This record gives sequence, C-alpha cells and structure tokens, in this order.
Amino acid sequence: MDRPTDQPESIVSDQSDTQQNSRQSPETASERRPVRLFHAVALGASAGGLEALEAFFEQMPVDSGMAFFVIQHLSPDFKSHMDDLLARKTSIPIRYAVDGMAVKPDCIYLIPPRKLMTISSARLRLSDRQPDVAQSPPIDLFFKSLAEDWGRHAIGVILSGTGGDGSAGIVAINQAGGFILCQDEATASFEGMPLSAQRTGIVDVIKPPEQMAECLVTYTHGSPLEQERQREQHRLTVTDREQIFRL
Repeated sequence: MDRPTDQPESIVSDQSDTQQNSRQSPETASERRPVRLFHAVALGASAGGLEALEAFFEQMPVDSGMAFFVIQHLSPDFKSHMDDLLARKTSIPIRYAVDGMAVKPDCIYLIPPRKLMTISSARLRLSDRQPDVAQSPPIDLFFKSLAEDWGRHAIGVILSGTGGDGSAGIVAINQAGGFILCQDEATASFEGMPLSAQRTGIVDVIKPPEQMAECLVTYTHGSPLEQERQREQHRLTVTDREQIFRL
C-alpha cells in the first residue's frame, strides 16, 4: 500500500523531551525521541471491556486534545460493531485504522478484523494476524510500540479482561516516562488484566472507567512538574491496597 503523503501533525524533532524525563534510565533518556504535540492514549480491553470502554468515552470531552487507540481481543471470525456501539456514547470521531494512517488528536482508532496494529513515526501500521503462528499479544504489541514512538506523551489504560496481556506493555510505557491507568478491579467484569497490571507496581492511577476522563484531562493539560505531582498524589501500589484491605 502506498504511503500517505500527509505529514503527521504530531512530530517536532527535538531531544529536550527525553532530557526532562527523570523517570527514564540514563540509557533510555539518551535516546533521541521526537516531541509529540499531543498525548496518545492506548486502551487495552478483553472480556467485559465494552462496558468499560463505553463508560470511559461517555465522560471524555470531544475536544480533549488526545488521540485514542482501542486494542481488544477479538476472534478473527467475529464481526465487530465497536464503532457503532461507541458512537452511542460519544461524538468523538471513530475510525478503523488503515496502514500508514497519520494519527490526529480528538479521534478514536480501532483495529480492523484479523489485524495487529503498531505505531511508528506517528503513523499506524497494520499486519495480518496469523492464527497458527505464535505472535505477541495484541495489547502488549501496540503498547510497546507506543512507548517507543510517543515517549512521555504515551498513556496506557488497562480495562476489564482475563489473562495478563498489557502488563508488559505498561512497563514499557512507564519506562518511557508515560502515564498508566488501570480499572479498579471491583468495577471490572473480569479482573484478570487489571490485577495483572497492578502487580507490576507501576500503575499510576486506579479508578473506575467513568472517572478516568477527568483525571486524564487534568494530567495532559498540566506541565511536566504538575504531571509528576499528580502521579504522586494518585499513585496507589498493590502493597498499599493490600494494607488498606486488611484494615
């Protein structure tokens, strides 16, 4: 497929982005990363994820200035109606990804059937899902590429689902200086993915999906210093939660 000629509006060549990020290791901080002009939010969901996604987007402003990527576990033979279902809850434009598509803010991007998705140079990249070949889990795959491509402007959100997909991906986003949110397992239809994410110890905020929008708007519109303060204000580790539950 021919590469689109439109220039992604999210890239500014600069190295100062990594120099400001104290959360990265010296090796990571020294890598050259482009500065992004807006935040990119990847949402990983599996079983029970539709309800969580609807609650999330119902509260998200249409003009938040963020780009959203919905990464789900879907059967290759399942015809998804995710665009129609989400459109009942939000007026944010919803698009199915096309290989080479330039990412823009205030849009929701969905993966087409039988495809895996990554992001590179602010463009979406699609590859065929091979059912008989071992491949990286779809959430981890996209989250890791977002961490590499978006740096501290990457945001990972783990919602309802079984298993542990997404946990390795949020670690990559955290190491790149990004922000991590996780659905409160008490509100999730399936707690496997939220609990697996929490066990990494790097989740910044744990909330029900309907409360995440306000948190993200506040975070993305703050300065790097204000963002770090918000992390410290909201951060609740698995150990802290276990201690509270024992009281």
